[in-house]
Amino acid sequence: MKNISTTPGTKALVDIKGHIDKYAPVSLVGEIDPLSESPSLDLDFSLNSVELTSVNPYSGTYAGYYIDKGQLSLDINYRLENNQLAGTNHIVVDQLTLGKPSESTLATSLPITLAVGLLQDGDGVIDLGFDVNGDVDSPEFSFGGVILKALVNIITKAITAPFSLLADLVGSDEELNLINYQVGSAELDSVAQDRLLKLIEALQARPNLRISVEGSVLLADDSRALAEAALQQKLLSTSGLPELPDDLSASRIPSTGALADALQTLFTQELNIDVNEERLKVEKVLAESAEEGAEILPEQVVTTLHIGMYNQLLKAQEISDHELGILAEARARAVKTFLLEHEIDPGRVFIVDSKTKLETEQSQAIMTIDAG
Repeated sequence: MKNISTTPGTKALVDIKGHIDKYAPVSLVGEIDPLSESPSLDLDFSLNSVELTSVNPYSGTYAGYYIDKGQLSLDINYRLENNQLAGTNHIVVDQLTLGKPSESTLATSLPITLAVGLLQDGDGVIDLGFDVNGDVDSPEFSFGGVILKALVNIITKAITAPFSLLADLVGSDEELNLINYQVGSAELDSVAQDRLLKLIEALQARPNLRISVEGSVLLADDSRALAEAALQQKLLSTSGLPELPDDLSASRIPSTGALADALQTLFTQELNIDVNEERLKVEKVLAESAEEGAEILPEQVVTTLHIGMYNQLLKAQEISDHELGILAEARARAVKTFLLEHEIDPGRVFIVDSKTKLETEQSQAIMTIDAG
């Protein structure tokens, strides 16, 4: 140190250099004024490649894991002016490898392995930068507490909102853990594929993470869509046609022909209702609702009849929880297949059982994260 003086306002120059364990360089450079009524400082501290195995007693006690390998480098600057502390911190942890759990009763409850997986990049590096500040006159101020709080906040944010962190990595604000489907479908549309491509990019940047995928359904809407698919399959089979029109619906059944005949056949077989009796009901309803003297056209009767028959058949289709579970599982498998087709290792993607406890609130595939 140089320029040390008892005269208030005189700033002492600090230039301290050394090594930890004989090879890891450490330095403290800057200036301090400790004797003024309002002390000040501006200090840069750095250390490079300190072996983290030397802190195993602390990591085992407070982190809950021993450290098998890893190095720590620090570059920090702290300034104190008018009793206000402001600091910048750059922390790099290289090749951190956690060992066995310590089973310490003092260990944090935070999932440390997940935090490491979220923060460690493909080269095995955790690179964190964060600012801290505080009022040293505050009775609650603690220098170590300020730094610890900032670090805990980073880790807590990572593990409580992991997909937000992954979205930030690829410059997205989307919910990368949710893939939406059209009702009754397990096909990935273009929006879903684009979202999965962003997730894949993030997973490639965080190779220690694993994904679990669970499919879900929207009970009423997906049930109706499956029922309509089942009915249309019956119409196709009964009609003998090679395929159905793409826009087939209740109001688009042709007046005559194979589809009209198939509809009448199914109506009689499944509901045990006479088609002629149903036609008479339709004619009566149309006559009562028509304006006085208005002519009821035959095409109007046929279209109304077909709509009623189609919707009654549709309502009679029974969709079981098992069928809904198959749809939910197909949605999860569609996500896994897409990830694997885009070079995500199969060992990183797991399907969660969707049938035993079927989720029925959204037509989605839902993903969660853990660390491998």
